Amino acid sequence: MKLFFIAGTQLPFPRMDEAIVKLLENNDQAFNITYQSGQREDFSTKNLMQYKLMNEDLFMETLLDADLIIAHAGVGTLLECIENKKPVLMFPRLAKLGEHRNDHQLSTAKKIQEIFQIPYLLTVKDLINYIQNRDLRPEIGFYFRQMMHNRTELQKNLHNSIKELLSR
Repeated sequence: MKLFFIAGTQLPFPRMDEAIVKLLENNDQAFNITYQSGQREDFSTKNLMQYKLMNEDLFMETLLDADLIIAHAGVGTLLECIENKKPVLMFPRLAKLGEHRNDHQLSTAKKIQEIFQIPYLLTVKDLINYIQNRDLRPEIGFYFRQMMHNRTELQKNLHNSIKELLSR
């Protein structure tokens, strides 16, 4: 399975690093991971391709080729996944862990889950369990089928939610 982890660009994201290392430690499921790590120092291991930053073409090529995206809860990244109907798990950065200045990503994740039924996870253990212990194939299209059911209303709700978050 091809996994694409996206940490964002502003600060290191040690929880995401830890999740990748743990997934690759016992890689019975043959995960091939691409990681846009932002500020993370390079580390390399089998089945991992890491980039601090990717140009737009490589980013989109990787996103479109991935079986599952695990992303910080950045609005731009999430919109790319939604617009391209890519299965995504949100792993928001948390202020209490020094991963961001405030908890706007947690607020974003909660609202995106409410609107699109896209799951978010907060601990490395929960993220690893979700990826390793679920057959993701049947549910891959679930939230996109729901979204397409009333796309116009959902787009309006999403835009309103983003405006509300940005106005805080």
